[in-house]
Amino acid sequence: MVRMLVAGGAMSASKVSATLGRNFDGVSKHLRLLVGAGVLGCRAGEDRRYALYHIPESVRRADGVLDYGFCVIRVQG
Repeated sequence: MVRMLVAGGAMSASKVSATLGRNFDGVSKHLRLLVGAGVLGCRAGEDRRYALYHIPESVRRADGVLDYGFCVIRVQG
């Protein structure tokens, strides 16, 4: 999921679940957990019914490098 969001920008839970071929409820739960842990950000979509999940700009250091202060994640496409 993180790899998809790094490469593809903000996505809804339904788009993530469709792309991964996974159950919507499970994907939605994992996305909410990642937001709660501070790994992802979340904002309202265009019609405010959908949440869009994204990697916050504040943690992007370079292409594929995420720096959360306590750990650095290198994501390969």
